[in-house]
Amino acid sequence: MAKRRRWIMFYIDDYHADTAALSFEEHAAYILLLHECWRSGAIPMDRNRQAGLLKISLFRMRALWPAIAKFFDADGRNKRATKERAKAEAVSVRRSISGQIGGWKSANNRAIAAELSKKAQANWQANRQAKQASLLGFCSSSYKKERKKETVTVEVGGVDNLPAPALATALCDGALATGPVSEPASPKRSAEKKTAGGSP
Repeated sequence: MAKRRRWIMFYIDDYHADTAALSFEEHAAYILLLHECWRSGAIPMDRNRQAGLLKISLFRMRALWPAIAKFFDADGRNKRATKERAKAEAVSVRRSISGQIGGWKSANNRAIAAELSKKAQANWQANRQAKQASLLGFCSSSYKKERKKETVTVEVGGVDNLPAPALATALCDGALATGPVSEPASPKRSAEKKTAGGSP
């Protein structure tokens, strides 16, 4: 069954050039039958059915048909309408194919974007974890080194009272000085220094 179309490609100048000799009633009959060609592809060649389409009597249909019969072939097709229907169908098919291709491209682009997003998220997470591990390793190493240097500070009364986590954090943040700590002079050395100076 031919596809029914809901519109008609109508070339007014061409129509008037071909139908200049038609009467008002013949114009009306031809236009309505031409509409049927556009909708269904062809008109019925039975006069009774033609009269039914035009809502006129069989007598009037037989009287009008000789003037408009030349516009239709033996199968009830109009040459121009058939050509324009084929062009319209080709345009419709091309648009449908273009729409499908566009849909495939859009779906493919969305899939690619989603995959790239997943990879970017995974890379970001891996970099974040690597940075965290590097920072933790640096802080742990710094803490061990600074604890070794600060063994003298324990004797001269200083920072060893800090808990280990707080000390590690302070070292990583640069809150504590990491320079060498000088050892205070012993009482014996102080006495020898006073004797050498001539004190009684």
